[in-house]
Amino acid sequence: MVVVSPDEADFTVGLRVVRKFADIRRAKVTIKHIPTGDIVLETDWIKGTVNIYHGYSGTRHAIDKIVKREILKRYPAIRW
Repeated sequence: MVVVSPDEADFTVGLRVVRKFADIRRAKVTIKHIPTGDIVLETDWIKGTVNIYHGYSGTRHAIDKIVKREILKRYPAIRW
């Protein structure tokens, strides 16, 4: 469940995106368990390129690859 206040949350999701070239982006996601401070999931840097399927956005492409390849494989109960 998404909450309004960080005080109510159990996890934080961090997204970092870096511009490599005009049309190439790299993204990384980190999921941290707040009460223990443990990092539950940290992906590698994933490259995304501009294409029609992701609205000509390298950032969207990289995030889509992270969700499909990393998060959904590790947590199959999440519905896409």
